Amino acid sequence: MGLNAHADQLNYTQAGQALSLTNANLNLSYDAEGNLSSGLASIASGSYTGDFGAISLADGGQVQLDYGANGQLSQISAGVKGFNYTGEHGQLDMAGANLNALYGADGLLDGINFNGEQVDFTGQTSDGKPIDFALGGFNADLLLNDDGSQKFSFTGQDLALQLDQHHVGIPSIKTLQLSTTPEGAISAMDLHLDGHNTYANPDLSAALDNLEAHYTQEGNTLTASFDKLAVDLKAQNMQIEALGGKLFNDDSQMSLHLDSASVVKALEQELKVTVENVDLIVHKTETGGVSSADLLVGQADALVSGMNLMVRTQNGDQVRLHVGMSEDGTYLKEAFLQIPTGGEIKLSKDDMHVTLGGGQKLAFSQDGQGLYTFRGEGLNIDAQTKDASVKVHSGTAQVSLDTANGALIIDEIRGLDVDVALKDQNIKINVQEMEGFLVKATGISGLAQGAAIHLVPTSDGSKLTAEISTSYEGIPIKVAFKDVHELKAMGSIQPNRAHVYFGDPSGRGEVKINAGPLEMKGSAIEFVAQYHSYNPQRMVSALGKALSSDGVEIFKGVQIEADGVIRAQTPWKNGLHAGMTVMLPRPVNFTQGQDPFDPHPVSARQFNGGLNDGAAGLIFELGGKGTSSKGRSTTVAVHTGLVPGSYVSLDQTQGSSSLAGIPLPKHAAIPTTGIAGLSFRSHGQESRVDAMVGGYVNPGAFGPKEIVAEGSKYGAYGGVNWRKKDVTIGFGTTVDLSQPSKPDVGAMVSFGISF
Repeated sequence: MGLNAHADQLNYTQAGQALSLTNANLNLSYDAEGNLSSGLASIASGSYTGDFGAISLADGGQVQLDYGANGQLSQISAGVKGFNYTGEHGQLDMAGANLNALYGADGLLDGINFNGEQVDFTGQTSDGKPIDFALGGFNADLLLNDDGSQKFSFTGQDLALQLDQHHVGIPSIKTLQLSTTPEGAISAMDLHLDGHNTYANPDLSAALDNLEAHYTQEGNTLTASFDKLAVDLKAQNMQIEALGGKLFNDDSQMSLHLDSASVVKALEQELKVTVENVDLIVHKTETGGVSSADLLVGQADALVSGMNLMVRTQNGDQVRLHVGMSEDGTYLKEAFLQIPTGGEIKLSKDDMHVTLGGGQKLAFSQDGQGLYTFRGEGLNIDAQTKDASVKVHSGTAQVSLDTANGALIIDEIRGLDVDVALKDQNIKINVQEMEGFLVKATGISGLAQGAAIHLVPTSDGSKLTAEISTSYEGIPIKVAFKDVHELKAMGSIQPNRAHVYFGDPSGRGEVKINAGPLEMKGSAIEFVAQYHSYNPQRMVSALGKALSSDGVEIFKGVQIEADGVIRAQTPWKNGLHAGMTVMLPRPVNFTQGQDPFDPHPVSARQFNGGLNDGAAGLIFELGGKGTSSKGRSTTVAVHTGLVPGSYVSLDQTQGSSSLAGIPLPKHAAIPTTGIAGLSFRSHGQESRVDAMVGGYVNPGAFGPKEIVAEGSKYGAYGGVNWRKKDVTIGFGTTVDLSQPSKPDVGAMVSFGISF
């Protein structure tokens, strides 16, 4: 039982609206109880024109409605071979479109399917921008579940969109699935664009091949992958390419892997980066913040502003760069760079080349209270420039910086070898063990100027065992530390005094310095150098010793005198006279002011000169000699030399020194007053006369006053010594001529009787 209606042509026109149908059919079917079971309406062609535009069904269309046993709507099916809509903003064309809707026994919609062969739209947006859209064969399904959840599926081919100057091309939407919860939230998503997908505008073009993405609400997990991503930033002349991308993201972690990637900026090769086997792993906090991040790279080559970077690994290993944040995310807690065995990182720019070898880890950490710690394990560093190179082999090092008090702490250095090559010098450093030291560096100001470096032990187990070796002008130099518990190195200088201390104040360890055949060693090595300014008493004392002639001839031409004078002269009675006089000093008295072993520098030690000569003297003579028939010899000569009017003393107050294994004295002194003048000697059987006259100069007076305080620059001296049988009378004097307004005069008269 049913109802059929047909019209060859149906036209309707009213107030600007027009409807036209051709070959219109309506078929209604009823069941045995007279209930409508289905309805089918079709037309061969049709059109409608109204205020919103015009619709045309050139190839006709049909709609079918199906009803259930209770008269409820169970299905709607509609289809058109060709659909055209023209409106204010453009034209929509659709071919082979079909719509199918299914309803449940309760009359509620269960699902919709919409598919078509082709969709095209050409027009403009509401703001006047041109738009073109095209979509090939497509299929869309919407499934509504009884609990209110939904699932949408879509496939399509040849999607093309042009909006103004933006172009999108998707050749295949293989999979697009969206699932929602009863509340409308997305619970799952699957997307697969298996073709060569593109986007372009005047400044940028991008292509993405074979994109797959999956999302599940449980765990908030997103995974994605692509075969290739290519981006061309035209305005910046930059190209970016990535291959084999994989993304994973959930509430606790995000990771990104790239088989390879490259970034190239074509303009003057300013930027060129290629990487392989790259992973970025980010761990998250409970609140979604960053807990830590790791960047892992298998290989890399980069050129950035003239600097080259190269990363190499073996067997699929990766270089790892890690950063970790504090629990509250407010500061960087830790960071490290780890290079696997067999890998390396190279940096170079101009004549600078730095290589970080494999098997090492460089780390940084802080506690959030101002304590920063730097640590290196398995160190393997090679840095080179045009004029120098530094190589660090093996070993472990850890230092800490406490910014609260400015303290630098050497926590540990162990098994470290360092080679430094300068233009004309090589330095080797071996640190066997260095543990627990606080580094202090201070300047010395006031009367004395200088600096001090102090390694203060942080525990009873602090220890330093190391060796530094080099050479200078072919002379090997080595500094060694053995079981040093505390190390102090200081040097100071003040007018007329210099002080150097190097050693272990605790007395536990030993320091040793070798320079060629010279060796210095001890728990501490300490030297005090002092310039003793000009003293007229010492000058006339030296003059008196030079004028004396009482002595014992130990062999021909050489005699020794009781006051420490040794004379050597030509033995001839007549002719050329040449002589040398050595004046040995009287003992130097000084107060120790400390125990035989005192680990502390002698900053307060006082040296007392007293009435001593301070240093030896040396005088050379050259002239002529004649002897009369009665045996009186007369000598006239010029003389020159050094005498201790002023002198420099050097005292080793701690440690010992040796030269080629021979121990060196703890005290040495060098005269620094230069003299030159005339000598006259007349020696007979009954009497003798010795006289000298000349000038002196103190070179130290012409040096920097901050280093040498010397009041007398130059002057004159003269003296005579007369002996008659057992009686000796002597007189000597000096005059400082560098102060003409107030000359300083010194004189000494001596009288002696021989028994």
